[in-house]
Amino acid sequence: MRASSWVWTVLAALVLGLVATAWVGAGQKGTPDTRAFLVKDINNTFDAAAGSLPGPFVEAGGFVFFSATDGANSGLWRTDGSPAGTVMVKAIGVRDLTNVNGILFFHSDFSPFSTRMGDKLWRSDGTAEGTVLVRDDIGPEAPQYRGLGQFTAVGGTLYFVRNLDSTYSLWRSDGTGTGPVADTSHWAPSNLTVVGSTLFFTVFSPGTGSELWKSDASGTSMIKDINPGPGSSSPFNLTTVNGTLFFGAFRPDVGTELWKSDGTAEGTVLVKDVSAGAASSGPSNLKGANGALFFTAFRPETGYELWKSDGTEEGTVLVKDIEPGAGSSTPGNLATVDGTLFFSAFRAGTGVELWRSDGTAEGTALVKDLVAGDGSSSPAALTAVGRTLFFKAFGSGAGTELWKSDGTEFGTVIVKDINTGPGDSSLTTLASGLGKLFFSASLPSTGPEPWTSDGAEAGTVLLRDINPGAGSSFPDDLLKLQKSLFFTASTPGAGRELWKSDGSAEGTALVKDIVPGAGSSSPDSLTRVGSILFFAAFRPDTGTELWRSDGTEAGTLLVKDVYPGPGSSDLKQLTDVDGTLFFSAFRPDTGSELWKSDGTAAGTVLVKDIVPGAGSAGVARLLNINGTLFFSAFHPDTGSELWKSDGTAAGTVLVKDIRPGPASSGPTRLVDLNGTLLFTAFGAENGGGWTGDTLWKSDGTEAGTVLVKDFSPELPFAVLTPLGTNGVLFFSVASGLWKTDGTDAGTALIRDSILPDNRWLGCGGASAQVSDALVFAARDGNGCELWRSDGVTADLLLDINPGPASSLGPIFDSSSFRKVGGLALFSAYDDAHGLELWATNGTNTTRVVQDLAVGAGWSSPRFFTPVGPLVFFTANDHMNGNELWAISKSALHRALNLPEPSDDLAALDEPARRPHATVDEFRAFLPSAEEDDPGEPVASEGE
Repeated sequence: MRASSWVWTVLAALVLGLVATAWVGAGQKGTPDTRAFLVKDINNTFDAAAGSLPGPFVEAGGFVFFSATDGANSGLWRTDGSPAGTVMVKAIGVRDLTNVNGILFFHSDFSPFSTRMGDKLWRSDGTAEGTVLVRDDIGPEAPQYRGLGQFTAVGGTLYFVRNLDSTYSLWRSDGTGTGPVADTSHWAPSNLTVVGSTLFFTVFSPGTGSELWKSDASGTSMIKDINPGPGSSSPFNLTTVNGTLFFGAFRPDVGTELWKSDGTAEGTVLVKDVSAGAASSGPSNLKGANGALFFTAFRPETGYELWKSDGTEEGTVLVKDIEPGAGSSTPGNLATVDGTLFFSAFRAGTGVELWRSDGTAEGTALVKDLVAGDGSSSPAALTAVGRTLFFKAFGSGAGTELWKSDGTEFGTVIVKDINTGPGDSSLTTLASGLGKLFFSASLPSTGPEPWTSDGAEAGTVLLRDINPGAGSSFPDDLLKLQKSLFFTASTPGAGRELWKSDGSAEGTALVKDIVPGAGSSSPDSLTRVGSILFFAAFRPDTGTELWRSDGTEAGTLLVKDVYPGPGSSDLKQLTDVDGTLFFSAFRPDTGSELWKSDGTAAGTVLVKDIVPGAGSAGVARLLNINGTLFFSAFHPDTGSELWKSDGTAAGTVLVKDIRPGPASSGPTRLVDLNGTLLFTAFGAENGGGWTGDTLWKSDGTEAGTVLVKDFSPELPFAVLTPLGTNGVLFFSVASGLWKTDGTDAGTALIRDSILPDNRWLGCGGASAQVSDALVFAARDGNGCELWRSDGVTADLLLDINPGPASSLGPIFDSSSFRKVGGLALFSAYDDAHGLELWATNGTNTTRVVQDLAVGAGWSSPRFFTPVGPLVFFTANDHMNGNELWAISKSALHRALNLPEPSDDLAALDEPARRPHATVDEFRAFLPSAEEDDPGEPVASEGE
C-alpha cells in the first residue's frame, strides 16, 4: 500500500512539473526556470534624443562626480575619465555637489525610504556603500518645507544654509556630526565665501539691513554696518584675492562701488569710488589673477570696461578702454590660465570675441577674431584645465562648439565639431577634473550626455549614453481572471488601454483599443466578478463609465453610460458581493450614491438614493462579509456612519448612528475577521464626552455594533490586518503593534515603539501572513527593516540594509509586498543591489531573488500578481523601460533554496478570497495581508 502511494506521489509530481514547465517555457522560450524574465517589451519604441542631462561636474577623491538620469532614476554618477569607468554610484537625486577635503557632500530628498519632506545631507567616497546619509533630522519631523543649500567648504568642514518653513539658519558638518552655527530667522545667509578659515556671507537683519557677516572659531557676527541704520549695503560678488575679501557694496554717498575686508570693522573699507560721488560704477565679474583683482566697472567717459586693483585707491585703475570713448566693451566670462586673464569683450569691427590681459594696456589684446569682421563668436563658459583654456564659441559652418586656446592666435582652435555641420552641440556645465575637461553635449542620436576632452579631437569623446531612451508601457492594475493576467499598458499607437497575457510574448496582447488610435481610454479599477472583468474606462462620447470584458475584443464593451453623454459618473470602489458588482457613481440628479450591476445595461441600477436628490452620500470603504455589503455613507441627519446593503433599496440601511445626530463617527479601515466586521470610528460616548479614534465591531445589527476598545488619549491607529483564520487581527496604535480577537480582554499590546505614528518616520504599510506569522516593516536602530510577529512577540527578522539605513519605508505598500505561494515577495533596498526583488518564508531564509537592474540601478519591482505557476510584476531593467515581467513560483523557491512548491503548483484553481481593508495612505502601517489570491487586485499607483 505504501509502495503504491509512493508511485502515485511520484507520478503526480512529474505531471505537476510538466505543467509548470509548459507554463514557464512559453514565457521564457526555453530559458531555464531559474530567473525572472521579461514577458514582453510592450512599448519597444526608442527615443534617440533622450538625454541624461548630466552635470554639474565636481572632482573629489580621485573621481569626477555628476548628477544624471538614466530614464528610470535620477542618480549620483562618477567617472574616472573613461567610458568604462563611468558608472552610477547610487540611484538618488543629488544637488549642490561639493568637495570637502576629497569627500563629496551633497543633499537629496532621498533618505532610504523615509518620506520626511525636504532635503537630507549626504556624503560619498565614490562607492555605493560609502554613499551614506550624514543626517536626516535637520529640523522638526514634519515641516511644510525643509531645504538645504549654498554648500561651501571651509577647510575640512562643510557649511550650508537650512531653510525650515522660510526660517533660515547657518549649519556646518564634518561628515559625522552636524549642527547649527547661527539662527538668522527669516532672512537667508547668502554669498557664502571662504577666506582662509573664515566664512564670509551676507544676511539681512531688521536693524541693519543686508550687511557683511563672518563665522569662524570665535563665533558668528556682523562685521560692519556699511550703510548705517536699517538701510542695506547689500554686499555682492564676494571674491578672495591673496587673503583679502573684495566685494561690491552700496552706500548713499558713494553709490555701489568696490570694497574690501580683512574680517574686522576697521579693515572693511571702500577701495575706490570709481564713479565719483553718488553715481555707481557697479563693479562686477570680480576675478583674481597674478595677485591682482580684475573686474568690470562703469564710468560715464569710458562705459563698462576692464579694471584692476591691488586693494589700494591708487592701485585701482582702468586696464584698457577696449571700446574707446563712452561705448562699452562689457568684459565678461573672466577666467585665469597660468596667471593670464582671459575674457570676452566687444569692439566695433570684431564683435564679441576672446581677449587676454596681463594687467597692462599694452598686454590687453584680442586673441583671435573667430568670426571675422563685425560678427561675434560670443565666447562663453571659459574654463581652465592646466595651461589650456577651453570655451564654447560660435564658428561659421560649425555652430557653437568646443574651442581651446593657449593665448595665441595660432593656438586658438576648434577642438571638435561634435554635432557635425552648422548645428550646435549645446555645450553646458564645463568643468575641470582629473586633468581633463568634462561637460555635457548633445547629439541628435543621444540627447544631452556626459563628454570629456583632453584637448585633442580624438580625445574628445562621449563618456556614456546614460539614457538610451527605451520606451516604457508602465503596466498597472494587474489582475488575474481565469488563467490570464489582465492589466493596463501604454503604447504610442494605441495610448493607454486594456491588455492581457498568458505569460508568453505571443500571448501578451491588446484586448481592445477602446479609444482608437493614440488616444487613451485609461482603464482603471479592474475588478473580477465571476468570469467577468469590470473596469472604468473613458470614451469621448460617454466620459468615464462602467465597462466589462471577457478577454476578447468583441466581448469588451460599455455596460452602461450611467451619466449620459460626455460627462463622467466618477466610478469608485468597485466591489464584488457574491456575483454582483457594487460601486459608487455620480449622476447630477442623484449625486454620488450606491449602484450595482449584473453586467447588463438593464441590470445596472441605483441601489438607493441615500441623500435624496442632487445631494451625495459619499459612499466609500465597500466591504463584502458573507454576502452583506458594509460601507460608510453620509446623511444630513446622521453624518458619516456605518451602513449595510443586501442590494435592495429597502435593505440598504444605517447600521448604527455611533455618534448620534449630524456629527460623524467616520467609520474607516473596515476588516472582515472571520465573519465579523471590525472597524475604526471617531468617538465613543464616555461620561458625556467624546474620545478620539476607537475600535468597534458589528454583526450588522444596531445592538450588535459595539465598542471593542477606546484607545484615547493615544494617537489614532492604522489599518487592521487579519492573521490566518485563528481569529487574530493585528493593528497599530501610536508606535505600538497590537492584536485583537474582537473583545476588550483579547485586545493587547505586543510590542511598543516600533511603528512610528507619523508618515515622515513611518515604515509603510507592507505586510503579509507567512508561516502563521505576520511579516511587516518596522523601525528601530536599524532603520525600517523586516520584522516578524507570531501574535505573542515581535522581533527583527532581517536587517537587509545593515546599519541605521533602511531597506523598507513609507513608500512600501501592498503593491510592493505580497504573499505568493507560501512566501512573501517584496521590494527592498540595499547598497549592493539598489531597489530589487526579495523573498522570505518568514524565517532567516530571506534574500534577494534577482538583481534585475544590475548594479546601482533600481528595477523597482511592484504589483506582484500570481497567475497559475507564475507571478507577474512590473519592473524596469534600464534596457527595456518599465515593462511586464514574470517569475515562476518554482524559481522563487529555488532562489531561497527551498523545496519545490508542489502544492502551490497543483492549486491552479483560485483559492477562497478574503477581502482586505481600505488603506489610508497617510496613516497606514499595516494594511491587510495579501492572500495568495490571484483574483485580488493589487493596489496600484494613484489609487
